[in-house]
Amino acid sequence: MDEAAIEPSVADEQRWNRNIYYHPLLLELANQGRVLDVGCGGGLLTRQFAPLSSKVVGIDPDAPSIELARSETTAENVDYVLGDVLTSDFEPASFDLVSVATLHHFDAEQGLLRFAALTKPGGHVGVIGIGRDRMPQDLPRQALAFATTLYHRTIRGKTLWDHSAPVVWPPPHSEREMQSLSADVLPGSRFRRHLQGRYSIIWQAPNS
Repeated sequence: MDEAAIEPSVADEQRWNRNIYYHPLLLELANQGRVLDVGCGGGLLTRQFAPLSSKVVGIDPDAPSIELARSETTAENVDYVLGDVLTSDFEPASFDLVSVATLHHFDAEQGLLRFAALTKPGGHVGVIGIGRDRMPQDLPRQALAFATTLYHRTIRGKTLWDHSAPVVWPPPHSEREMQSLSADVLPGSRFRRHLQGRYSIIWQAPNS
């Protein structure tokens, strides 16, 4: 990947990558409820949720990432859990929002089913995902993503950010495959392709 790790001292607002670019799609789903940030890494998105939520729980299986997240977080309504969300003891239907930016680290179907099971009636699952490129079809989008990254680094002065946790690359599924899977597993979900080499899945749990 083309994203270099940074020192923890870099301020959150200066960090940028193609996932962070789409964090607002997840943040707008928070509504002063309980949020689960799956694969929280160093806790950037978890901290962004803090002022928008009554409670935020970040979970990640990588111990150094959880230690870093705890060291950088001061909000009192944030907790971090070292563990695997698929086997964690969270109560079913206990979160108003399950936020995920690491779906490619999971068996996608198993992951989506688990996220849905943890979501309260009327709550949301929000995913920012990375699909496996199809070449040469995706070359124009990759070129645009590279240009945007260059702009944020050189013009806006952002620091290109990446977590130190283990990386899964390439992603196991194409965006077309994820679109089909999300429609099957989360009926009524909204799937969108985005220009920065990302896709989003937004699903609202039925109220009854």
